[in-house]
Amino acid sequence: MDMWVHKDTLHVSVANNSALYQLIEQARAEAEQLAKTIQKLSHFELDIQFSVRPSAQAGDMDAASSAISAMPMK
Repeated sequence: MDMWVHKDTLHVSVANNSALYQLIEQARAEAEQLAKTIQKLSHFELDIQFSVRPSAQAGDMDAASSAISAMPMK
């Protein structure tokens, strides 16, 4: 690596620019994939279906409803 100063500017010469640009492209591709995953997670739809049971087992349904209402929903 070579460095020199000319007036107010520090100049740096590096030999492995291609490796740096490869890492930048890799990071860009990974960031795009992460953005796609975040987009999918942000719009994830959860479909919950309940069936009606005889009134003797209604307590089970109440417990399930309470558990679901306690979950944070977007």
